[in-house]
Amino acid sequence: MGHRMLRTPAFSSLALRALSYCLLLGGLLLWPEIGHASPRPAPTVGVVKRTLPNGLRVLVLPRHTAPVVTTMLWYRVGSRDEVPGSTGIAHFLEHLLFKGTRKLPKGEIDRLTFRHGGSNNAFTFNDYTAYEFHFPKRHWKVALQIEADRMRNCVFDPKELESERQVVMEERREGEDDPVQQLGEQLNAMSFLSHPYRNPVIGWMEDLRRVTRNEIMAFYRKYYVPANATLVVTGDVTPAEAMVAVRSAFMMVPAAPAPRRSAVKEPPQIGERRLTLAQPTQVSRLQVLLPSPTRPGPDVYPLNLLLYVLTEGKQSRLYRRLVDTDRLAVETDGGLGTYRDAGQIFLYATAGEGVPLERLETVLWEELQRAAREPVTPQELERAKKQAYSDWIHGLETTGDLANVLGEADALGGYQYVDAWLPGLRKVTAADLQRVAAAYLRRERATVGHLIPDGKKTARVGTGGQPGVVAAAGRGLPEVWPRLGTKRPVRLAGQSQSGPVSAGPPVSFTSLRPVEKVLPNGLRLVLLENHVLPSVVLSARVDAGSYQDPPSKAGLAAVVGAMLEEGTHTQNHDRISATLEQVGASFEASPGRTSTYLNLQVLSDHARSLLPIFAEMVRNPAFPTDRLELVRSQVLSGIQEQQDDASGVARQAFNALVYGDHPAGRPHDGTGASVRSLQPEDLRGFHARHYRPERTTLVVVGDFRAAEWVRELEAVFGTWARGSSTGASRLPPVERQQDVRVRRIPMAKAQTQIVLGHLGVSRKNPDYLALRVLDTILGEGVGGGFTARIPYQLRDVQGLAYGVGSSITSTAGAGPGVFVAVLGTEPAREKEAITALLKEIRRIRSAPVSTTELREAIDYLMYSYVFAFQTNGQLAEYLHAVHSYGLGYDYRQRFLREVARVTREDVQRVARKYLDPKHYSLVVVGPGQSEEE
Repeated sequence: MGHRMLRTPAFSSLALRALSYCLLLGGLLLWPEIGHASPRPAPTVGVVKRTLPNGLRVLVLPRHTAPVVTTMLWYRVGSRDEVPGSTGIAHFLEHLLFKGTRKLPKGEIDRLTFRHGGSNNAFTFNDYTAYEFHFPKRHWKVALQIEADRMRNCVFDPKELESERQVVMEERREGEDDPVQQLGEQLNAMSFLSHPYRNPVIGWMEDLRRVTRNEIMAFYRKYYVPANATLVVTGDVTPAEAMVAVRSAFMMVPAAPAPRRSAVKEPPQIGERRLTLAQPTQVSRLQVLLPSPTRPGPDVYPLNLLLYVLTEGKQSRLYRRLVDTDRLAVETDGGLGTYRDAGQIFLYATAGEGVPLERLETVLWEELQRAAREPVTPQELERAKKQAYSDWIHGLETTGDLANVLGEADALGGYQYVDAWLPGLRKVTAADLQRVAAAYLRRERATVGHLIPDGKKTARVGTGGQPGVVAAAGRGLPEVWPRLGTKRPVRLAGQSQSGPVSAGPPVSFTSLRPVEKVLPNGLRLVLLENHVLPSVVLSARVDAGSYQDPPSKAGLAAVVGAMLEEGTHTQNHDRISATLEQVGASFEASPGRTSTYLNLQVLSDHARSLLPIFAEMVRNPAFPTDRLELVRSQVLSGIQEQQDDASGVARQAFNALVYGDHPAGRPHDGTGASVRSLQPEDLRGFHARHYRPERTTLVVVGDFRAAEWVRELEAVFGTWARGSSTGASRLPPVERQQDVRVRRIPMAKAQTQIVLGHLGVSRKNPDYLALRVLDTILGEGVGGGFTARIPYQLRDVQGLAYGVGSSITSTAGAGPGVFVAVLGTEPAREKEAITALLKEIRRIRSAPVSTTELREAIDYLMYSYVFAFQTNGQLAEYLHAVHSYGLGYDYRQRFLREVARVTREDVQRVARKYLDPKHYSLVVVGPGQSEEE
């Protein structure tokens, strides 16, 4: 995985599919829909390409929609370039590029990113390695200085190399604990006989243990040269100023010949290959891999649309046959991966309870063979094209999206490929789809995998509740550096080593002025125009969630949300999905603890036409019995799948210890018994009680005219009858524990998962912003960098974990969340890890944080805040939050002022008040554990 994210063949289909649609425009020059026949300018109009004298290729694409800039440096090297015995070296090297150079000591890359309000990340794939920075406009040149320095000047300190080796091995163990990832990895290894694509990008554990510093340095010197790289710059910058900055930063990097990449040709597959993999899982899964062409072959276009017809949405052929009609599977998926030397078709299905995989596979092949025998219908082809276009549009929302699309295309053969994408899709006919189905969906060329339970005991703890902390692993902690004997932080040009990183306010926010209206029935409308892209998000928040589930009916709110698109009193499920998917729209219900969000994303041309059906789904679901049985089976399968995830099992057990009988202690999705008990009348009663206009806020953000839409929304929602005046039921109180509670859960895994913490705070707590600063200093690996104390100490210094972090604000909501610290570590180091967590909690309570830590945390929170307002979805989330918590639409301006006022004393005060290293709950899940409370 990279600095944070690993792209593996098993999961690359969706990422690569996203690449394929998200193709992109200079100055947001958008094409009409695919079916339009008029000439169009190339989508890369606006891209400026230059090559520096040392060979570095530079692509600049201006986008002046937000004061942010993304830089991505793509090296044309990945796991395909590794030799036997050194698998994983490209990914290992990617980690090490954050460990220091001659000028930037360990941790300084992350620190520079952090204190300038930026974020960084990196990822390794088969054919490339990419490094990305996202900065507020005023600081974006910091990324260039970092990238130019580490292109040739990394030091690979032996001690740091060995520490990071342990981190990468922990990352490897995470993958070994995921049954689905293991299936994909083993199946991929079978699908290639000779090509290095057969190896996992992260490498085999034996090679990770063995690879030497000299091998890593040789790999670095060979491939990390300007002539083997492309720098992509997107965002609020002009090509002229970008090129001046790039030349200044990279002109001193010496030229070197671009390496010759090995030419490996995979022999044709001449027979079916099969694998049955027994793993500690409760759900059986089927995966099929098939060879496919790579770009720029003409078959790539119809194959992409064929995969839409087969796997995208509830109207897709595999979903309709396997899930809807025959009830053999609870979910299906698929995609097309295109690599430099090969391509792969991926098809997936999760079997229903008690369904033999052999039966599931037989029916899947029947559908694949039907695609080869019969042409798709005109409606299917039109729907696939519309879905592809919709995905293309919705993949353009951020500067990072643009940089990723351009860079990946260039790394795989040339960014100009994006010019051909939409024209290529537009020309595809039904006959083309039938032709490629016959050519590529051939059973004798398939590699087929069956994932089955191994019969061993697995944990039976319901997972659910709120999502766990996004625990990023850490690298840098400024306060600790002097104790380690490292050099003083390097000062880059224009920086000051005291005071803020730059003068003046960090960002200037204009006041959001949404149109707001409360209808006579109590429904609140909030409409915000945003004409950056031809897209609209409708987001209804209903003030009802799992807290309203009766104790014996846990999961009721979640099932109600899932059933909204399964039929209304005027539209059946088939009509609803057909209406949405035919125009590339998507609907999602997201039930939480105290509210449920109902989100519709749609191209603006079709948004108004979908208002009646959206209103019908919210207001008048029918909860048909036959559809409940299907949804029930999917929810039950999801509950079973959650039992495979040791971190999820640990988190739900932790919630149960902290909250006890409070609804927050129950699984959000319910248990097998509670979900099986649900009847249609339970769903109807819940909806009648809680889905009411006076408990609903509808936020609309995007490309529309608010004045016109108010009238439209009044027409479809104005007749929704207000409910009775029955107040919300009182929840039982929950108090912070005054003891230590421990639970150990045995689970056959390579890693031990640890969750430690106690009751936290609500979002309305007056100390919330001081706690945000505390989180930033103590436990949140923010910005992709790892400057917080817990990630730094446990990952960078001690090499205990790949993913580790803590937070008290991430779960704060209408009710109290939790303070929680999480990590996964080698079983033998469990006690060491727990001791280290508690030590850092005690330390931040016992002494004030340093002035440097405080200043940099505040700088980060203020400068990075601009990134929260790039997309329609983010804006809708903000509008919901400020309304729900009474913050006011000007909150983003006040946030900057109020965060800046937080002092060292405030941080220590809230640490002492809200963190308790003496009284806590601890859950440990992993091998060798014994059940105990």
